[in-house]
Amino acid sequence: DAVFLMRDVLEEAGRLPRQCDYFLWNWGGDALFSEAEPLSHMDYFLLDVPRLLRACLLQSETAEQVRWLRAFNRMLERSILQPASALKIDGSAYHHGGHYFGYAFSAVPGLAETLLQLSDTPWQLSPEAHERVRRAALAQRIFCNQIDEPLSLSGRKPFEDYNSHLLPKGLDYLARSGTPDREQTIDREAAAAYLRLEPEAVNTEPYRSLDVAPEPAPNGCFVMPYAALLSHRREDWLASVHGQSKYVWGTERQSRVN
Repeated sequence: DAVFLMRDVLEEAGRLPRQCDYFLWNWGGDALFSEAEPLSHMDYFLLDVPRLLRACLLQSETAEQVRWLRAFNRMLERSILQPASALKIDGSAYHHGGHYFGYAFSAVPGLAETLLQLSDTPWQLSPEAHERVRRAALAQRIFCNQIDEPLSLSGRKPFEDYNSHLLPKGLDYLARSGTPDREQTIDREAAAAYLRLEPEAVNTEPYRSLDVAPEPAPNGCFVMPYAALLSHRREDWLASVHGQSKYVWGTERQSRVN
Protein backbone atom coordinates (compact mmCIF):
# COMPACT_ATOMS: atom_id res chain seq x y z
CA ASP A 1 0.00 0.00 0.00
CA ALA A 2 2.88 2.37 0.75
CA VAL A 3 4.38 1.84 -2.70
CA PHE A 4 1.02 2.60 -4.28
CA LEU A 5 0.41 5.71 -2.20
CA MET A 6 3.94 7.03 -2.79
CA ARG A 7 4.08 6.16 -6.50
CA ASP A 8 4.45 9.77 -7.70
CA VAL A 9 7.24 10.55 -5.25
CA LEU A 10 9.03 7.30 -6.09
CA GLU A 11 8.77 8.03 -9.80
CA GLU A 12 10.26 11.52 -9.34
CA ALA A 13 13.17 9.98 -7.44
CA GLY A 14 13.72 7.35 -10.14
CA ARG A 15 12.95 4.52 -7.74
CA LEU A 16 9.52 3.40 -8.93
CA PRO A 17 10.75 0.73 -11.42
CA ARG A 18 12.82 -1.01 -8.75
CA GLN A 19 9.94 -0.91 -6.26
CA CYS A 20 7.54 -2.22 -8.91
CA ASP A 21 9.87 -5.12 -9.68
CA TYR A 22 10.06 -6.10 -6.01
CA PHE A 23 6.32 -5.52 -5.61
CA LEU A 24 5.53 -7.86 -8.49
CA TRP A 25 8.03 -10.52 -7.40
CA ASN A 26 6.65 -10.52 -3.87
CA TRP A 27 3.00 -10.87 -4.93
CA GLY A 28 3.34 -13.21 -7.92
CA GLY A 29 3.03 -10.64 -10.69
CA ASP A 30 4.02 -13.20 -13.32
CA ALA A 31 0.53 -14.71 -12.98
CA LEU A 32 -1.03 -11.68 -14.69
CA PHE A 33 0.31 -12.52 -18.12
CA SER A 34 0.84 -16.27 -17.71
CA GLU A 35 -1.06 -18.90 -19.68
CA ALA A 36 -0.87 -21.31 -16.74
CA GLU A 37 -3.83 -21.73 -14.42
CA PRO A 38 -3.59 -19.08 -11.69
CA LEU A 39 -3.58 -19.88 -8.00
CA SER A 40 -6.94 -20.28 -6.30
CA HIS A 41 -7.10 -20.35 -2.52
CA MET A 42 -8.15 -18.06 0.29
CA ASP A 43 -4.74 -16.54 1.02
CA TYR A 44 -4.34 -15.73 -2.66
CA PHE A 45 -7.67 -13.88 -2.73
CA LEU A 46 -6.95 -12.06 0.53
CA LEU A 47 -3.28 -11.15 0.12
CA ASP A 48 -2.14 -11.33 -3.50
CA VAL A 49 -5.15 -10.22 -5.51
CA PRO A 50 -5.54 -6.72 -3.95
CA ARG A 51 -1.80 -6.06 -4.39
CA LEU A 52 -1.86 -7.19 -8.01
CA LEU A 53 -4.69 -4.74 -8.64
CA ARG A 54 -2.50 -1.99 -7.14
CA ALA A 55 0.34 -3.13 -9.42
CA CYS A 56 -1.86 -2.49 -12.45
CA LEU A 57 -2.49 1.06 -11.28
CA LEU A 58 1.22 1.62 -10.58
CA GLN A 59 1.92 1.65 -14.31
CA SER A 60 2.76 5.22 -15.27
CA GLU A 61 1.33 5.12 -18.82
CA THR A 62 -2.44 5.02 -19.22
CA ALA A 63 -2.22 2.49 -22.06
CA GLU A 64 -0.15 0.20 -19.84
CA GLN A 65 -2.65 0.53 -17.02
CA VAL A 66 -5.39 -0.57 -19.41
CA ARG A 67 -3.34 -3.53 -20.66
CA TRP A 68 -2.54 -4.65 -17.12
CA LEU A 69 -6.12 -4.25 -15.92
CA ARG A 70 -7.36 -6.39 -18.79
CA ALA A 71 -4.83 -9.05 -17.85
CA PHE A 72 -5.82 -8.79 -14.17
CA ASN A 73 -9.50 -9.22 -15.04
CA ARG A 74 -8.81 -12.33 -17.13
CA MET A 75 -6.49 -13.81 -14.51
CA LEU A 76 -8.95 -13.30 -11.62
CA GLU A 77 -11.88 -14.72 -13.56
CA ARG A 78 -9.83 -17.80 -14.45
CA SER A 79 -8.82 -18.19 -10.81
CA ILE A 80 -12.43 -18.05 -9.67
CA LEU A 81 -14.01 -20.19 -12.40
CA GLN A 82 -11.37 -22.84 -13.19
CA PRO A 83 -12.36 -26.46 -12.46
CA ALA A 84 -10.08 -26.53 -9.40
CA SER A 85 -11.37 -23.19 -8.10
CA ALA A 86 -11.39 -22.63 -4.35
CA LEU A 87 -14.87 -21.14 -4.69
CA LYS A 88 -17.28 -24.03 -5.22
CA ILE A 89 -20.73 -23.75 -6.75
CA ASP A 90 -22.43 -24.53 -3.42
CA GLY A 91 -20.75 -21.62 -1.62
CA SER A 92 -17.90 -23.62 -0.08
CA ALA A 93 -14.59 -21.76 0.13
CA TYR A 94 -11.56 -24.03 -0.03
CA HIS A 95 -8.17 -23.66 1.58
CA HIS A 96 -5.76 -26.49 2.37
CA GLY A 97 -7.96 -28.73 0.24
CA GLY A 98 -11.24 -28.25 2.07
CA HIS A 99 -13.96 -25.81 3.12
CA TYR A 100 -12.07 -23.76 5.69
CA PHE A 101 -13.85 -20.85 7.36
CA GLY A 102 -10.74 -19.93 9.38
CA TYR A 103 -9.31 -18.58 6.12
CA ALA A 104 -12.51 -17.73 4.25
CA PHE A 105 -13.88 -15.49 7.01
CA SER A 106 -11.56 -12.70 5.84
CA ALA A 107 -10.73 -13.77 2.28
CA VAL A 108 -14.32 -13.77 0.99
CA PRO A 109 -14.99 -10.20 2.25
CA GLY A 110 -11.64 -9.20 0.76
CA LEU A 111 -12.68 -10.59 -2.60
CA ALA A 112 -16.05 -8.87 -2.31
CA GLU A 113 -14.20 -5.59 -1.74
CA THR A 114 -12.26 -6.18 -4.98
CA LEU A 115 -15.62 -6.77 -6.70
CA LEU A 116 -16.78 -3.40 -5.40
CA GLN A 117 -13.62 -1.62 -6.55
CA LEU A 118 -14.05 -3.03 -10.06
CA SER A 119 -17.81 -2.48 -10.29
CA ASP A 120 -19.05 -0.01 -12.88
CA THR A 121 -15.71 -0.11 -14.69
CA PRO A 122 -14.70 -1.84 -17.94
CA TRP A 123 -12.87 -4.40 -15.79
CA GLN A 124 -15.67 -5.58 -13.56
CA LEU A 125 -15.90 -9.34 -13.26
CA SER A 126 -18.17 -11.42 -15.46
CA PRO A 127 -21.63 -12.33 -14.10
CA GLU A 128 -20.43 -15.92 -13.60
CA ALA A 129 -17.39 -14.94 -11.52
CA HIS A 130 -19.42 -12.37 -9.56
CA GLU A 131 -22.03 -15.02 -8.76
CA ARG A 132 -19.40 -17.44 -7.46
CA VAL A 133 -18.12 -14.82 -4.99
CA ARG A 134 -21.69 -13.94 -4.11
CA ARG A 135 -22.57 -17.53 -3.21
CA ALA A 136 -19.57 -17.84 -0.92
CA ALA A 137 -20.47 -14.64 0.92
CA LEU A 138 -24.15 -15.47 1.31
CA ALA A 139 -23.39 -19.03 2.42
CA GLN A 140 -21.44 -17.74 5.42
CA ARG A 141 -24.54 -16.26 6.98
CA ILE A 142 -26.24 -19.67 6.64
CA PHE A 143 -23.66 -21.87 8.36
CA CYS A 144 -22.72 -19.23 10.96
CA ASN A 145 -25.11 -18.24 13.75
CA GLN A 146 -25.35 -15.28 14.12
CA ILE A 147 -21.78 -14.55 13.23
CA ASP A 148 -20.24 -17.53 15.06
CA GLU A 149 -19.00 -20.57 13.17
CA PRO A 150 -19.82 -24.11 14.31
CA LEU A 151 -17.01 -25.77 16.24
CA SER A 152 -16.84 -28.52 13.63
CA LEU A 153 -15.75 -25.97 10.99
CA SER A 154 -13.04 -24.38 13.10
CA GLY A 155 -10.19 -26.35 11.53
CA ARG A 156 -6.96 -26.85 13.42
CA LYS A 157 -7.51 -24.16 16.08
CA PRO A 158 -10.98 -24.66 17.56
CA PHE A 159 -10.33 -22.63 20.71
CA GLU A 160 -8.91 -19.45 19.19
CA ASP A 161 -11.43 -16.66 18.93
CA TYR A 162 -9.76 -14.47 16.31
CA ASN A 163 -10.83 -16.46 13.26
CA SER A 164 -14.27 -17.70 14.21
CA HIS A 165 -16.62 -14.87 13.25
CA LEU A 166 -18.38 -13.87 10.08
CA LEU A 167 -17.43 -10.33 9.01
CA PRO A 168 -20.64 -8.47 8.02
CA LYS A 169 -18.66 -5.91 5.98
CA GLY A 170 -18.28 -8.57 3.28
CA LEU A 171 -22.04 -8.50 2.73
CA ASP A 172 -21.89 -4.70 2.63
CA TYR A 173 -19.24 -4.81 -0.11
CA LEU A 174 -21.28 -7.40 -1.97
CA ALA A 175 -24.48 -5.37 -1.72
CA ARG A 176 -22.81 -2.23 -3.08
CA SER A 177 -21.21 -4.19 -5.94
CA GLY A 178 -24.61 -4.60 -7.57
CA THR A 179 -26.20 -7.72 -8.98
CA PRO A 180 -24.18 -10.18 -11.08
CA ASP A 181 -26.32 -9.45 -14.14
CA ARG A 182 -25.41 -5.74 -13.75
CA GLU A 183 -29.08 -4.78 -13.89
CA GLN A 184 -29.13 -3.30 -10.38
CA THR A 185 -26.49 -1.15 -8.69
CA ILE A 186 -27.45 -2.61 -5.28
CA ASP A 187 -27.77 -6.32 -4.57
CA ARG A 188 -30.90 -6.23 -2.44
CA GLU A 189 -30.57 -9.80 -1.14
CA ALA A 190 -27.05 -9.10 0.09
CA ALA A 191 -28.24 -5.76 1.50
CA ALA A 192 -31.01 -7.46 3.49
CA ALA A 193 -28.53 -10.02 4.81
CA TYR A 194 -26.14 -7.25 5.85
CA LEU A 195 -28.86 -5.27 7.62
CA ARG A 196 -29.87 -8.32 9.67
CA LEU A 197 -26.32 -8.50 11.04
CA GLU A 198 -25.75 -4.73 11.22
CA PRO A 199 -29.24 -3.23 11.80
CA GLU A 200 -27.86 0.24 12.63
CA ALA A 201 -26.54 0.50 9.05
CA VAL A 202 -30.10 1.24 7.93
CA ASN A 203 -29.37 4.83 8.96
CA THR A 204 -26.36 5.16 6.63
CA GLU A 205 -26.17 5.46 2.86
CA PRO A 206 -26.92 3.80 0.56
CA TYR A 207 -29.25 1.83 2.83
CA ARG A 208 -31.07 4.85 4.20
CA SER A 209 -32.35 5.62 0.70
CA LEU A 210 -33.35 2.04 -0.06
CA ASP A 211 -36.59 0.34 0.81
CA VAL A 212 -34.83 -2.78 2.09
CA ALA A 213 -35.78 -4.48 5.33
CA PRO A 214 -33.39 -6.75 7.21
CA GLU A 215 -33.93 -10.34 6.15
CA PRO A 216 -35.51 -12.71 8.66
CA ALA A 217 -33.23 -15.25 10.29
CA PRO A 218 -32.54 -18.12 7.87
CA ASN A 219 -35.01 -20.96 8.16
CA GLY A 220 -34.78 -24.46 6.75
CA CYS A 221 -32.26 -27.15 5.97
CA PHE A 222 -29.25 -26.23 3.82
CA VAL A 223 -26.77 -28.67 2.31
CA MET A 224 -23.27 -27.85 1.03
CA PRO A 225 -21.93 -31.04 -0.62
CA TYR A 226 -18.40 -29.69 -1.19
CA ALA A 227 -18.17 -29.00 2.54
CA ALA A 228 -19.93 -32.23 3.62
CA LEU A 229 -22.05 -29.87 5.70
CA LEU A 230 -25.72 -29.82 6.62
CA SER A 231 -27.04 -26.72 8.41
CA HIS A 232 -30.52 -26.77 9.94
CA ARG A 233 -31.84 -23.32 10.84
CA ARG A 234 -34.91 -22.40 12.84
CA GLU A 235 -35.63 -19.01 14.40
CA ASP A 236 -32.38 -17.95 16.08
CA TRP A 237 -30.60 -21.29 16.34
CA LEU A 238 -28.47 -23.53 14.17
CA ALA A 239 -27.78 -27.24 14.31
CA SER A 240 -25.14 -28.51 11.91
CA VAL A 241 -23.66 -31.84 10.92
CA HIS A 242 -20.20 -31.83 9.35
CA GLY A 243 -19.11 -35.13 7.89
CA GLN A 244 -16.27 -36.50 5.85
CA SER A 245 -15.86 -38.85 2.93
CA LYS A 246 -13.21 -40.17 0.55
CA TYR A 247 -13.49 -36.81 -1.22
CA VAL A 248 -13.94 -34.35 1.68
CA TRP A 249 -11.82 -34.25 4.82
CA GLY A 250 -13.50 -33.64 8.16
CA THR A 251 -11.04 -31.35 9.92
CA GLU A 252 -7.41 -30.26 9.89
CA ARG A 253 -5.63 -31.36 13.04
CA GLN A 254 -2.58 -29.89 14.69
CA SER A 255 -0.65 -31.30 17.63
CA ARG A 256 -1.04 -29.54 21.01
CA VAL A 257 -3.87 -27.39 19.67
CA ASN A 258 -6.92 -29.62 19.11
